[in-house]
Amino acid sequence: MNMDWRISVGLAGLVISVACTGEAVTVRMDFNISGLPVSNFNPSLTDPVIGSITWEAASLGGAVESFDSISLTLGGHTYSTTEIGYQYPPAVGHYIIGGLSYRIDAIWSRTDDFLIDWNYGSLSPVAFTYACADVAGIWSVQPPGHFNNFSISVIPEPPATVLTALGLLGLAYACKQRRWDRSHSQPTAAPNGGPAKPSENSRVREGPPSVS
Repeated sequence: MNMDWRISVGLAGLVISVACTGEAVTVRMDFNISGLPVSNFNPSLTDPVIGSITWEAASLGGAVESFDSISLTLGGHTYSTTEIGYQYPPAVGHYIIGGLSYRIDAIWSRTDDFLIDWNYGSLSPVAFTYACADVAGIWSVQPPGHFNNFSISVIPEPPATVLTALGLLGLAYACKQRRWDRSHSQPTAAPNGGPAKPSENSRVREGPPSVS
């Protein structure tokens, strides 16, 4: 049996998986923020603030290339990826993700807007600020405290892992099958030193007798 196609499939899976590792990674930010103070005599409409944002980047600390998803509702407004942007002010070494109502790094009262600021080196939070179109006020907090949870991590890419596993399994199966074919295609020695006879696996079925 020709096993070249199995080996080719296995190698293709390995090559594709290696190629996938060089692509952008998916980064996820999770946060849980509480204790937002009163602003303009109005309490925060959302407390605690719980959300998550995912995006594509060259690395964990790399610049945002595109947003994948956002799960965040503030003051009754649920945000989508089309409403947010990204800014990297190199002078302060911070990354900022925020709404596009005014500027990514600034917020006006009575607008549905927010920003979350973190240090790109330590991946630690710097500030969270938001406003709501229905109520006057700008609610903002900074560490220490308030940030019950803040994490930024790379989401493992299942396709690369699966392709690698399939490639290795394909190669292992191909090698095992090839060894089996070779072991069953060897001629079997006849008893008492007679001529060798072909194995059952390699025996060719005879056709009907020819008519002379």
